[in-house]
Amino acid sequence: MAKLDNAIEKRFRNIEIEHQVVAYMMRKSPALSTNLLQKIVSVKPLANILNVVQVERATMTKAAVLQQLKTTHVIKGSEDRKIYATYLDRLLGITGLNDLNERSIGVLVKQLAELSESRDVLCAIKDIAVNLKTFDLDKAKEKLRQLGHTSGHGGVHRSSDYLEGYEQRLETLKERSAKSEEEKVIGLPTGITEFDTLCGGLLPGEFGVIAGRPSVGKTALLLAIAVHAWLAGHNVFVASGEMAREQLEFRVDSSLAGIPFQNFRLGTLSEEEYKKLDKTIENHRLMQDAFFEIATFPRDFTTTYIEAEMDRVQDRWGRPVELACVDYLNIMQPIGDSKGSSKKWPNQSDVVWDIKVMTETYNDGISLWSAGQIIDTAFKKNRLEMDDVKYARAISETAPLVVGLVCTDDDELENTLQFQVLKFRNAPVLKRSIILHPNLKLMRIHEEVIKRKDLILDVPYKKK
Repeated sequence: MAKLDNAIEKRFRNIEIEHQVVAYMMRKSPALSTNLLQKIVSVKPLANILNVVQVERATMTKAAVLQQLKTTHVIKGSEDRKIYATYLDRLLGITGLNDLNERSIGVLVKQLAELSESRDVLCAIKDIAVNLKTFDLDKAKEKLRQLGHTSGHGGVHRSSDYLEGYEQRLETLKERSAKSEEEKVIGLPTGITEFDTLCGGLLPGEFGVIAGRPSVGKTALLLAIAVHAWLAGHNVFVASGEMAREQLEFRVDSSLAGIPFQNFRLGTLSEEEYKKLDKTIENHRLMQDAFFEIATFPRDFTTTYIEAEMDRVQDRWGRPVELACVDYLNIMQPIGDSKGSSKKWPNQSDVVWDIKVMTETYNDGISLWSAGQIIDTAFKKNRLEMDDVKYARAISETAPLVVGLVCTDDDELENTLQFQVLKFRNAPVLKRSIILHPNLKLMRIHEEVIKRKDLILDVPYKKK
């Protein structure tokens, strides 16, 4: 086995490229380091230095890096300090970094990612072979299943013969047909009845974008869709780069218990509301089998972050993510681009494309909703048209499903939201706006709705 370890070490590592990449991140483009998984660097000291750069996101002196490593207890003595000082001297002494750019460094990172994946595969196979005397089939299958997860690098589909895939398509069609006879929604339901009837729910490999102005209720709608899917028995993963985990959790508490969110924010729950909340959570702990995971990320996070965390969640639960809700497009960063803030508008097309690839390839296709902020002429309108969408290229050319979310200007429909289908694959869009439940904006869902597992209502407008 020692010979095999040496062979893997020699063939599937490139220490020179690792030094070059970390030196570039440390000295030229620290923000770009946030897109990297530390595991692509095989040398532990280098990985720890990369971690410091990712946290600080600033060019740092040798003394500053050493101090940070000491503060985080990575350096525990004089011997450790000598080791890291040696690595830092080498990183600071590397020349030729001015000749590199984002595109060329992206190529090097891709090479390291491929080498890292190769090491993972070979080491897993080696571990299985070493334990032949105490071989556990289930554990071996689990390890191989983990290796099958998409890495977030490349996202390329393997080709397959059209005719050979017919039987699988036929089986899928029969399953949809059988399901559609029982219920109109064959995919994952959003809870918006008229919309689900129109599109059949959100199918694996497809994602939708909620377009709306700031503070209109995009996050509230995302969470309402997530909670609805969870109550229907689907495994849900919520990713946010804007709100703290606690704030999101309180919003879900508010939704499930039917208690105004403002009471959670101000800490003004009555004794009766505390009892109601306790009973609600206790009931879901007893009855709910599906998982509802919430993850928060740093600003300018990428799909690589999301995939890595979903891998961890799936490994822990032993079940796949069925719906992912990502909040939101504007603060995400495309893979391999460190200038998201200065190139905000053009880069949205790259962000949406990264999400599209992830939606299609992760677990061979998952359902996903995200949101995009519109800060355009739509501010003064009570509905959105396709021309209003600031990220026209990102949304109209890439996203398969686009909806607009606006507040109504009608005084008699106060506190309601209009949900307008702007684009639905290649099908005709829904001409009439869907009126959502008035309390959606406050994340308070009516108790009757909870019983029906229908968290968003099509509320008919009746004049007084």
